Amino acid sequence: MVPDAAAAAALLLLCAASAITVPPPTDVTVSCQNVNTTVSWKHAEETETRFQVTLKGADPRTLVIETLARELDLTRFLWDSMDSCMDNYYVEVTALWDGTQSAAVRSISFSFNSLKPPRLMCLLDFPPVELTVGESGAMVSFQNPLRFYEELKRVTRQDVGASFTYSVATQRKQFNASCSKDELVCRRDVVFSEGEERFVTLSGRFCKRDCLGEVVFRTTEPIFQNDLTSSGFDRDALILTVSLASMLGVFLLVVAAVTVAICKVRGWTMDKTDPQTPRVLVFADEGKPMVLPHFPHGGTVEPVRALIPDCPTETEESKDDDLGPCSKASISSEEGYQDGGLSEDSNQGSGSGPSGTSASEWTECVSVSSEEDKCAGGYDRQHRLLDVGDGDMVMSYGNR
Repeated sequence: MVPDAAAAAALLLLCAASAITVPPPTDVTVSCQNVNTTVSWKHAEETETRFQVTLKGADPRTLVIETLARELDLTRFLWDSMDSCMDNYYVEVTALWDGTQSAAVRSISFSFNSLKPPRLMCLLDFPPVELTVGESGAMVSFQNPLRFYEELKRVTRQDVGASFTYSVATQRKQFNASCSKDELVCRRDVVFSEGEERFVTLSGRFCKRDCLGEVVFRTTEPIFQNDLTSSGFDRDALILTVSLASMLGVFLLVVAAVTVAICKVRGWTMDKTDPQTPRVLVFADEGKPMVLPHFPHGGTVEPVRALIPDCPTETEESKDDDLGPCSKASISSEEGYQDGGLSEDSNQGSGSGPSGTSASEWTECVSVSSEEDKCAGGYDRQHRLLDVGDGDMVMSYGNR
């Protein structure tokens, strides 16, 4: 019996020694920076010791995570739902090494719910606040926190009655207001007394529908005219930077796609031999003479002069019976056209008339009536003989 007792005692000592070899974590600290919540700790061992982190609250659900790091972000779990963000919590951290574990070390309690006072009260910051002062009064405006924070937007998605209430305080007065979750911007008119310094401070709280829990917002520093609070400014700048970078990236992708498409189809080239182009407008190949079409004509173009015979009048007919063809008169084609005497259908063919004139310049006179001789030929007017002096006679046109 004695040997068995000795063996049992040795086994107990061995287990105690092995337990002592894994030192517990120290300085387990919870930190709240606006909506972000982290827990951190220290450990004496520099080896790759694993740590088990357990987040416990009134909710039966617990969060258990193992990590090699010396800190853990709890934000996502705390802002998972309306109930989770209103609960009270504490954290236990245990060191794990070679199949053994240390004693669990607990943090202080913390919560965002001011109606369940913990040892650590976590507060939120106001979005940037602007004070505008005009002749008709002053107005305070800021983006609705229920839309400004993605965490609040997520937990209020299913809560129809969620609202944000706040107070605007001047040196002498306080103005209360509220915003529903559907409003993008919260605004409140304020009035300054005569001689009062124009600045305001804001405080507020977020309450769920039954108001059994509320999240408190930290009171702002004094806000002066056209002066933005610094809380949340870095967040806005980050959002703006990311948006601009995204737009620039999309623009570069579009430019790259268009460039690739143009290079693929060789859009800068053009076929010089368009089948619809008239053949006379297509230039010859480079280095070869250009052949133009030849349009022949009837010879040298010269002014047309016509010799128009005239018929004798009744007084002259007896004197000049021996006149065969009528006397010749020379008129220019230009003069005949101006008087309407030349016809477009005049015969311009080759041949010879009297005195060596061409057939195109000669018109024959015939008798068309027993009462009066008229000129009938290529022209449709009567001809008459005129004395131009010195015994020279010329043929001219009569009236129609």
